Amino acid sequence: MELLTVITVIGILAALLLPVLSKARQRAILAKCQNNLHQLSLAFFVYAGDNKASLPSSGEVGNWAWDLNWDVGNSMNQNGMEWKSFYDPGTASRFDDKMNYDLWNCWHVVGPSPNSIHIVGYALTLPWTTSTIATNWNYSLTPGPISYPPAGAPMGASYKGEPYPEMPAPVPSDRPLAACATLDQTAPGNSGGYDYAQRYEYDWTDIVGGYPVHSTSAHLKGLFPEGGNIVMLDGHSIWRNFDLMSDRVIPGCGQPAFWW
Repeated sequence: MELLTVITVIGILAALLLPVLSKARQRAILAKCQNNLHQLSLAFFVYAGDNKASLPSSGEVGNWAWDLNWDVGNSMNQNGMEWKSFYDPGTASRFDDKMNYDLWNCWHVVGPSPNSIHIVGYALTLPWTTSTIATNWNYSLTPGPISYPPAGAPMGASYKGEPYPEMPAPVPSDRPLAACATLDQTAPGNSGGYDYAQRYEYDWTDIVGGYPVHSTSAHLKGLFPEGGNIVMLDGHSIWRNFDLMSDRVIPGCGQPAFWW
């Protein structure tokens, strides 16, 4: 009887402690993720400090919003940004350090392809970031006015000689610089149009790319993202709940949609 009582008490304590330990582990992951994004912003600040406040261009390399220009990534690495900090700890259940190092060296299905791009674990907003809607690009640490092309017009500064309408420049504290990779394979951004009401019907955990192991969104709660961290142009980071995120990928570009 005493043994049964002890077992019962242990079972009750375990049931009480497991959720607490799980929440503590999740808080630690989010804190590490925020620190990574902070280190990322500092590396960009160092670059901008040497280049009249201008941010580096992605040069339209790669295909996804997390493809980083090879030379830019190496420069950030040399300026103190450890390569491991380019990867979200929220995906550690699927991607270990060995896999992330493969991605840093641009591993494709056919094998490594160095001197091309670094495939990092965060979505970027550098100028000419492939597949990302241009209104999200940041040319410098000082945001400029945002041009919005009319429906059906190509991205750019003007069309047929007429400048696009502009919105006032946002303040740096409201302008995302980089964000957790919240991505899906089946968003309508891949074929045109957006239907946010259906986001819970999309696949957020099995995104096919060039690496043998399929990608997944970070910070999942079951099969769906809980949210993600965003670092702003002024260097501070915020948490944004999944329900408040928007698809930032060009409709019809054929690439997985990135949300923040």
